[in-house]
Amino acid sequence: MGIADIHGHYAFGIDDGAKTIEDTKKLLKYAKENGVSHIAMTPHIKPGKMDDDFMSEYYKAMKETSQIAKDYGIQALVGSELLLNDLTYDYLKNKQFYSLNNTKYLLVECDINKDFEDTKQFYLDLLYEIEISGYTPVIAHVERYFKEIDLEIIKHWIHLGYVIQMNIQSLYDGSASEKKNAITLLKHGYVHILASDSHSVNNFRKPSFNKGIKELSKYCSKEEIKTLLKENPIHILKGEKVKSLVKGGNS
Repeated sequence: MGIADIHGHYAFGIDDGAKTIEDTKKLLKYAKENGVSHIAMTPHIKPGKMDDDFMSEYYKAMKETSQIAKDYGIQALVGSELLLNDLTYDYLKNKQFYSLNNTKYLLVECDINKDFEDTKQFYLDLLYEIEISGYTPVIAHVERYFKEIDLEIIKHWIHLGYVIQMNIQSLYDGSASEKKNAITLLKHGYVHILASDSHSVNNFRKPSFNKGIKELSKYCSKEEIKTLLKENPIHILKGEKVKSLVKGGNS
């Protein structure tokens, strides 16, 4: 079993990720060279800023990308990255999103341009709305939301059954705070999944798992790395429960 990258902007021409088919092919080739066998295509959905027919445009692009991925021995599955903002509830109600491989798991992101502490209750309320809508939030790149990680809120999310995703690049190419937060999360076992958040082979946001694993091995056992990169992501894509790595017991 290869690596399953459940957060990446591989589908071309629909967001700030791959712009052309050639960009997508380069990303897929690089992903294959880094041991990837499965991806979820997760284009941004920013409620209030989308075209009326964006769902059909996204589906068309993801379907074509999925066909291209087969040439690289990669299984590409649908998904999206839903921004949590004032209009997210309307998008939830109208089913204007793609869950990860059409499972109960929905990849969501907070606004990195806003202070998390000032908007924490707003996010908690929205995540609850997602939960009662029948979906389990997969919270994208949590290490990016804090100058200093709030372990209590992460622990609370894990207790609620939410899935914590971290970008593997934060270990070697993130800001000082992102790297510090990433290491802290790993040391506590407060991460379920590592992903690439790939956008382009021309910047640091690419599926550089080989490089990332070298850094990851400083903080995690081989078995934990397997859980973070292979087992838990596959559980997500199958709609199954993920394994906890919380130190000192399950949570």
